[in-house]
Amino acid sequence: MKKPNRRHRMSFDIGGDELATLFVDVHKLPRKVNKIINIGLTEPHVDRSLAMQGQGDGNRCAGSVCVIDHKDSFSHPVHYVEWTDSRLYVVHKKDKKNFPTACIPYTHTAGHLAQLFDDRTGHGVKKIRKAIQKAGGILPIRLEAIGPRIRSSGPSGKQTSGARAAALLRERRRKAMAVEIDVSAANESHLSTRGTGTSKGKKSIPRGTMRRIFRSRGAML
Repeated sequence: MKKPNRRHRMSFDIGGDELATLFVDVHKLPRKVNKIINIGLTEPHVDRSLAMQGQGDGNRCAGSVCVIDHKDSFSHPVHYVEWTDSRLYVVHKKDKKNFPTACIPYTHTAGHLAQLFDDRTGHGVKKIRKAIQKAGGILPIRLEAIGPRIRSSGPSGKQTSGARAAALLRERRRKAMAVEIDVSAANESHLSTRGTGTSKGKKSIPRGTMRRIFRSRGAML
C-alpha cells in the first residue's frame, strides 16, 4: 500500500448515547490490483439492516450489510465498512484492540441508497424493495477503488501523476526561458549591426537561424 496522504473520520456505535469517532489513514490500492468490484443488494440485506436498527448508521445500513456479505470479492481484508451517499470506506487494517487504523475509499453507483434507506417514514425502504424486485431480486452495485490522483498528461499523451506532471512543467518552462534568452541575444546583436554593417568582433545572425529560433520558441510555448 502507498503512504497515506490524508485521514478519514469514522464514527462507530459502541453502545450508549454517544458515537466513538476515530481518524484512520486513507490508503489506495496498487495500480495493478483490480479496483472494480460488482456486488448485489437483496431484500435479505435490507431486512438484516432494519433488524440491527441500521437506519442512519453508515456502519449497519443496507449498503454496509451488502458489502460485508461480499467481503470475499475484495482483494484485501474487510473488517469494518462505512457507507455514505457517494463513498464507501472499507477498513482493511486494525490494531491489537480491534480499532480501525486504515481504510480504502471506493465510489459506488447507488447514490440514493443511503437517503432512501434513512427515510423514517418507510417510503424510502419501499422504493428500495421495488427497485430490487424490478432488477430480478438482485440490485447490481458497482464499486471502484479511488486510485492516485491524475493531474496532467506527458509528452506521449499518457496520463502522469501530480509529481511527474510538475517535473515536466518545470522542464518546459526552463527550456522556454532558454529560448527567450537566445532570442533576446539575437535581437540585441541584430540591432547593434543594423544599418552600419557588421562591427568588428561581432557576427550577424543569418535569417534562417532566426527563423529556427522563433520556430523552436513557438513549439515550446
